[in-house]
Amino acid sequence: MYNIRTMIKRILFSVLSMYLLFVMSCNKASDNPPAVITEGYLKGSVNLFDEGLVPLSKDSMKVSLENTDPEIFVFTDTNGDFIFENLDFDIYTIAFAKENYGTFKFYGLNHSGSNTNVSVVPSLGEKSSTEITLVDAFQFETDILVNVSCTPAASVDNPRYIRYFLGLTSGVSSSQYMYSSMVVVADSDPVVITLTQQELNNIGFASSSEVFIRVYGDSYWSNMYEQPDGTTIFPNLNPTTVDVVSFIVP
Repeated sequence: MYNIRTMIKRILFSVLSMYLLFVMSCNKASDNPPAVITEGYLKGSVNLFDEGLVPLSKDSMKVSLENTDPEIFVFTDTNGDFIFENLDFDIYTIAFAKENYGTFKFYGLNHSGSNTNVSVVPSLGEKSSTEITLVDAFQFETDILVNVSCTPAASVDNPRYIRYFLGLTSGVSSSQYMYSSMVVVADSDPVVITLTQQELNNIGFASSSEVFIRVYGDSYWSNMYEQPDGTTIFPNLNPTTVDVVSFIVP
């Protein structure tokens, strides 16, 4: 009988000891909650082209995070991929830059998860080598025809890319305008741009008003982006152009 009682006491003691250890471990775990994750990787990729549609090597493009001190940056690999390791969670502006390319920026990237993939895969082109040598405009019935010549001369085998800006003053430019066009593919010399009366009215130019036009060389992938204040930047424009010309809206 003595041995049985002793055995029962030992079993009860063991059970109580295990219970106490369990309670203590739970209390210890609650005193040390899991660490909060505050960083992770940020990765993405780019496609690179010449000023037209010819793909170029995707490596060695600098990808930097603006307003970081010291500057945080990496370079793309041969596949155009880049990755920031152990990057603090924050909202970032990413800038893409490489020799002969106009800088492209992407604002407001929210890096808030342990792993973030940049949803934008930009196709970026080299700066334009197209110089505008002639612009004239004249009315044909209810249309305005704008002739544009450039160097190198545009042709079907050597298309060039241009962009024009319209405004109500002679100071119209790529930073001061009422209307900016999409990239125009020039495949003849001169190339003729047709502006209809309806198009001009829809832009906001009333009939009989004088409109000024300035034309620049651009690249097919123009690297254009919009800043937080709404200003659009055209990084690949060639600044060599001719004086503005004007026309009267039919």
